[in-house]
Amino acid sequence: MRAALLIGLVCCNGALACNPGAPVPPVLEGHEYDEVARKFLISESPTIAVARFNGQLELTIGDASQQSDYSFEVTEGWRKPPRRRLILGGYWIPCELDLSIGGHYLLYLEGERPLYILPAERAAPELTVLGDLDWFYDSHGTLIRPELVNDVGEGAVGDESPAGDEQAVAPAPSDQQ
Repeated sequence: MRAALLIGLVCCNGALACNPGAPVPPVLEGHEYDEVARKFLISESPTIAVARFNGQLELTIGDASQQSDYSFEVTEGWRKPPRRRLILGGYWIPCELDLSIGGHYLLYLEGERPLYILPAERAAPELTVLGDLDWFYDSHGTLIRPELVNDVGEGAVGDESPAGDEQAVAPAPSDQQ
């Protein structure tokens, strides 16, 4: 028996392989996301990140049932940074979450498991409370921590005067032959 393996990025809404009973943190069980839940998630989430939704990944093996995953590109956040490319299983994605390709979302994460996902356009109160970013990924995918960049200045590594009588002289172009 031959099993065909097909993996593709599907551009569709988030309702195809979502979970109508997706797990939620205890503070949200039977309740809407509100100020109490926001305060709890901000204080207790090991990672809070802003990510762009790239699409839905579908894995089909022969005639077996499909499993869909959701691809996000993490751009910035607070506390512990997750991987830049984050794949979340459909089990964790609630059906009521309207995901749109290219849309930005605030993700409360525990490891790579979402505790709650909120569209970024509704996250102004959260962003105000969170304040300055702890980290972000640059256009090359490099993790940047602003506090380390901001610490560079007088007396920082690379700004030291040569020791003793040494002179810091760059070689002339003619000396490099």
